Amino acid sequence: ALAAVPRSLVFNWIEEAAKFTPRLRVLDYTGPNRHPLRDEFGDYDLIITTYGTLRSDIAELTQIEFDYLILDEAQAIKNADSQAAKAARLLKGRHRLAMSGTPIENHLGELWSIFEFLNPGILGTNPVFKKHAAGAAAMEEEDRNVLAKALKPFILRRTKKQVVDDLPVGLQQFLVTGNRPSTATWSPPKGSSTSSFGPTTGPPSSARRPPNSTSPRSRCWRPSSDSARPPATPA
Repeated sequence: ALAAVPRSLVFNWIEEAAKFTPRLRVLDYTGPNRHPLRDEFGDYDLIITTYGTLRSDIAELTQIEFDYLILDEAQAIKNADSQAAKAARLLKGRHRLAMSGTPIENHLGELWSIFEFLNPGILGTNPVFKKHAAGAAAMEEEDRNVLAKALKPFILRRTKKQVVDDLPVGLQQFLVTGNRPSTATWSPPKGSSTSSFGPTTGPPSSARRPPNSTSPRSRCWRPSSDSARPPATPA
């Protein structure tokens, strides 16, 4: 099996495989010295690589037929015209699996790209699909139901509650705060050549970015508690 994952998850995959399936032979196919490892693919059960490596070595990887092709964080190929998506569609495998924590129904264009990897041709060509299903809001209710019914057998969807039973219930807390009269105004950073502005007009364009300022912190504004409210700028 070949698993394409983000760079940050390579070691996580290796550690989880060692934890839950210690008998699984895992190969880390990343890094500048990876090329000779292709001759050893047959000695391993799971080959882990990154999307970047997949793009770089696609010419060689297409010569190999894998039992399973796995995409972790499959939203990495949501753009059908990206090099990662094109490379993934060129891979040869008897079984395909795409895993994503991002809802795939947010944008039907992204849905097409992932399903073109999973089951090529199931949604037709990309131009035709974009023309008839450019967005969920533009589709008729009947068309959405037909599309959902056609794709349902290919989607295994689980909520966090189904995965972990002991997750706490989500809580939302809203806090409303008010400013004292002495802190309700804004003042430019010291040393900036900006004029005063009223409490409802907001900072002038020249004050939003102090001269010779490059760091985000130097662009921040804070309520001034030790300065009097400046007069409002006439409209």
